Amino acid sequence: QQRWRKGVGTHQQRNHQRRGDTMANQVEDGRLFNAWAKLESKTNLGEARRILRMGMKMYPKDHALLQAAGNIEERRGNVTAARDLYSASLHIELSAPALIAYAMLELRSPEDVAKGPNIATVRKLFNEALLIDPKHGPVYNAFGNLERRQGNVDVAKQLYEDGINANCTDASSVFHGLAKLHLSLEEVEEARSVLQRGLALFGGGSGNHSNNNNYVSSRGRKANVAFLAHTLALIELNWNNNPTRAKSVLEQGLWHCASSSQLLLAMALSESRLGHDSAARSMFEKSLMADQCHAQAWQAFGVMEMRAGNFKA
Repeated sequence: QQRWRKGVGTHQQRNHQRRGDTMANQVEDGRLFNAWAKLESKTNLGEARRILRMGMKMYPKDHALLQAAGNIEERRGNVTAARDLYSASLHIELSAPALIAYAMLELRSPEDVAKGPNIATVRKLFNEALLIDPKHGPVYNAFGNLERRQGNVDVAKQLYEDGINANCTDASSVFHGLAKLHLSLEEVEEARSVLQRGLALFGGGSGNHSNNNNYVSSRGRKANVAFLAHTLALIELNWNNNPTRAKSVLEQGLWHCASSSQLLLAMALSESRLGHDSAARSMFEKSLMADQCHAQAWQAFGVMEMRAGNFKA
């Protein structure tokens, strides 16, 4: 590029530059910067922040960039900066993700710490998000979780059901939220039924998935499907004392999320309960390969070896 600017570029370089300019002119927003920053944010928040600032200079009216920048500032502990960026994003364009982000920030870090979060404001933000996008699953889940924590069980239950009936995106998280509500009320069979309904939408290794586009697109939310399988498997294992059925559920979850340390641990516990020590040992090892810091997996593995008389292990 420096040689080209000095006037010594070749004809081929000039043609390449023109093609690049044409491609650049076709990009009308900062989604490339957003995707790049999302990758960097996994290991380097400072670099993600720098990338988003570059994007905001080029696309100052891209509300998604402002929201992403707000998320980075929040993760860095800069609450005031995060609040300003979320507000700027919403000023340009109202969007359900930005409204949720603002609401969750208010819950976690209220402006008036002494008074605590303004629940009325949070509810208003959630309701506005639902008006903008009635199929946005994360709103139903976050709103339902809020009402559950506030003790409004019937309201929470209705929100989760509304999300399911709306055929919302990321439906797995809404099913999981409703199941957790039932479990908090010790309604185990109701929770089991909800989790089965949720898993039935996503199929398993057979490839038999729903034709519904919203549910199919949720395959990108594999972790949430894994939560459904994990919770249902623990019900089968600990409440119903049925490790065989738990294994069947876990196989479905692992088809969606093969590297889930939680699922692999639950599978190890199921194999151990069935007396299959060799298979259990293999699952414990896989669980710890997926997450070496999974304390419960280390502890449970140790318990199994102790019971088998392998005290050195």
